[in-house]
Amino acid sequence: VLALAAAAPGAGLVALERGRLYGAARFGRAVASLVSEPAVRLSLGVALGLAAGAVGAGVGVVAAGYVALVVALSGDAGARRRSGEGLNAWWVVAAFVLLAVIQNQDLLLAKGLLPDRAAATFAALSTLGGTAAFATSTVPLVLLSRAGESAREALWAALVLAAAIGAGCVGVVALAPGLVVHALFGAGYERVASLAVPYLGAMALFGIGRVLAADACMRARRRTVLAALVGAAALQAVLIVATGTGPAAVARATLVACASLTGVLIAQRTLASPAARALWEGVRTRVDASTATLLGALVLVGTVLRLLAGRSLWLDEATSVHQATMSFGHMLANLRDTDVHPPLYFAVLWATVRVFGTSEWAVRLPSIVAGVLLVPLAYVAGREAYDKRSGMLAALLTAVAPFAIWYSQEARMYAFMMLFGLAALWAQLRVLRRGGVWPWLAYATASAALAWTQYLGLMEVAIQQLFFVIAIVARRRRREPVRGLIAGWTVTAVLIAAALVPLAPFAYHQFEVNQAAGKGFSQIPSNAGASVQGSAGGHMSVYRAIADLVWLVWGYHSNRAMVDISALWPLGMLGALYLLGRGRTQLRTKLLLAIGLGPLAVMYCVGLLKANLFDARYFAESVPALMILIAGLVTHHVRAGLARVVVVGVLVATLVAGFVDQQINKQNPRLYDFQGALGRVQHIADRNDVVVYVPSDLKQVIRYYAPRLPARPAGGALPRPTRRHKVIVLGSFLNEPGPATRTGAVLAKLHQHGRLVGHFRDTQIKVWVFK
Repeated sequence: VLALAAAAPGAGLVALERGRLYGAARFGRAVASLVSEPAVRLSLGVALGLAAGAVGAGVGVVAAGYVALVVALSGDAGARRRSGEGLNAWWVVAAFVLLAVIQNQDLLLAKGLLPDRAAATFAALSTLGGTAAFATSTVPLVLLSRAGESAREALWAALVLAAAIGAGCVGVVALAPGLVVHALFGAGYERVASLAVPYLGAMALFGIGRVLAADACMRARRRTVLAALVGAAALQAVLIVATGTGPAAVARATLVACASLTGVLIAQRTLASPAARALWEGVRTRVDASTATLLGALVLVGTVLRLLAGRSLWLDEATSVHQATMSFGHMLANLRDTDVHPPLYFAVLWATVRVFGTSEWAVRLPSIVAGVLLVPLAYVAGREAYDKRSGMLAALLTAVAPFAIWYSQEARMYAFMMLFGLAALWAQLRVLRRGGVWPWLAYATASAALAWTQYLGLMEVAIQQLFFVIAIVARRRRREPVRGLIAGWTVTAVLIAAALVPLAPFAYHQFEVNQAAGKGFSQIPSNAGASVQGSAGGHMSVYRAIADLVWLVWGYHSNRAMVDISALWPLGMLGALYLLGRGRTQLRTKLLLAIGLGPLAVMYCVGLLKANLFDARYFAESVPALMILIAGLVTHHVRAGLARVVVVGVLVATLVAGFVDQQINKQNPRLYDFQGALGRVQHIADRNDVVVYVPSDLKQVIRYYAPRLPARPAGGALPRPTRRHKVIVLGSFLNEPGPATRTGAVLAKLHQHGRLVGHFRDTQIKVWVFK
């Protein structure tokens, strides 16, 4: 062991020297170094092996490596000094050392952070994953030798080769990961099989990134490539230290780092292309530096606000997490048989969970990203609808809009719904103003994605289709050409319909299953706002509609606050009459009004038949349209500069106040503190105690926060409390008749067999302890 350890310093040096010789086209000396090593092994190594056994053979191997290093170094220092290539070579050396760090530091950190058995398991995984990294290691060295020729095809050939080799390694293992692991490492390491394909994928991405890093070195983009490599190495180390609780977490950190590195290097290479530079010059003429800076600041504000989530997961979110932890096929089957939503969001969450795990921030990450993207997209759409000033105000309002922030912090599909709805709105505005192929394709894609995210998103699709007809009729009346508009509308309508064809049987099966269960498309819990004035018992009323409209703009607040706000509805009518008196409304404003209020009106009519379906979250796509509409009205109807500043300040101040109240007000009808309540229950519950919960839908929340808690849903025979064993009742959604009735029945029975020894409440959760 000591003899072989002596090879370590020379092994890295000889590899670097051979790479430098090859890159400098000094093939003779490189070949001499390559030949000398096996020659010494087969001569001196065999002789020492015969004389001294394994130790002698080890000494011979070490000696062969150092002889090869001497051959590579000898007679070349003067030539390097004369050519002045030393400085360039050291940049390449630094890049490849950082690549070596990224490839190997996960193994070193796993050894230091994980228990011995877990570290050994990851070592087996690292050995297997090393095949993909090692198989592509020569490709970037070959690419470096093309530096003098500046051949573009060399990069593409290297990328294709690296991708093909990496994909081949992944494909071979993916066919039978369990069999491969068992054959290589034995039965004791079979747990690695589930991680083999993701880790090999990380190493395949690393191979592509290494080729791109070599290309950047070849083109003298040293600072950019070193910054990317340092960032990836630091990201990998931080993720491993922060989340490295097992082999899966360490492998996940490596996958994130390798994917990030490759993505950044691809972006750098793309942005450096002539086409990208020409595109940037065109954009720079339209977006000045101050606009870009202000928009960047708004995006930062929106990001910070969306990361301030301090609430626990609630029922629907825990259900999403449970479904995302299944296999992909099982998840789709579960959605078909037990859910009422399309699969797009769940597919994204499924992939996110496999990369980042199931922590609260991880499962909310897709919604956070979608919520942040709303801010710049609101600027683009507002600018398209009105002007740059309206776009900037729309971005500001979207950044601080409480409703948009709330669903950017929830592991459900509503942030995606807002994002795709806004993208479709922008594309339609762009088409109606300027036309173009790409806006039409963007419209079709966003509309299809909206439907695949939430079935009720089809309301916006229908409204936009209607407005295409209105635009065509209006242009014909003005004797303007409409052939291009009709052609684009027809083609995109066909594309959207084609995208919905695979979704139709999925949705129909969900409807049939839920109808057979007697639920249709309604689910517990019912919507917030059922207790607003005039809505007792969950019945529909104008106050409930006003409450949902207020929530869309100012976020969720207590029922008492909504009663007070709803009483101000005459002011809204006066404002509407004022706007009607301003003259003829443009088509773009009518479109924003239709998307902002149309889904609410449709769902209100549906709610007259099924009150449970009238819920602000079900028409969340209206929120961005309302923000743009408000921004346009302020910038175009408030003419005086000082008055406009005052109006904008008051409007933003009310939104910020709404955000603060929404996050901290315990009377918020959407706020549930399951984490806090279950933490207290776990603290008082002994091993033989039983927790009974209402409603039964709380199963996944309890499984998420207290997986070892002995809990069962209320129903059937209730356990009896004794002197030694407690029965703990946890009830939530008690403002609804069903859960309230069942909880009351459980408490009545337990009062017959025991006495109440404890009672506490958390936000919208109550707990009783019987003994």
